[in-house]
Amino acid sequence: MQRALSIALAQAQLASLATRHNPEEYSSTANVDNGVQVSWFLTEPGTFAAVKQACLDNMGEIATNNSAEENQAVDALCTVAQCYIGYVRDTAPGVWYWSSGNQVVHVNWHPTEPGSTETTEVVLAEGWWADYGQGQLIYPGVCR
Repeated sequence: MQRALSIALAQAQLASLATRHNPEEYSSTANVDNGVQVSWFLTEPGTFAAVKQACLDNMGEIATNNSAEENQAVDALCTVAQCYIGYVRDTAPGVWYWSSGNQVVHVNWHPTEPGSTETTEVVLAEGWWADYGQGQLIYPGVCR
């Protein structure tokens, strides 16, 4: 049942992405930290591993959100229900970290998160973060 639901969600997300006609709809730029400009782009839906690889293949890395401003820019780009970002942990329970190795200076957990049995992060509506699954579900990802 979960696999069928995951496939249905992926199909809905692909349909949403297919309505975008301009490259600008797949990317976002924001000025953060002393006016430094940071850019993000959205991948095709995939597993966490596939999304992370798509970021690398396109000269980026899966998103690291270091401030409320960056989180807002990433959330604006993720126009579907959920998108992968690079905040993970190896085991549950365990220590959360950015897969890029960047220092954790900002988090935006949903008030009911993090849960205790899941490892891979997604961005939810209004920028809230929730741990959901082991990276096997199909979602687009946001790259930096």
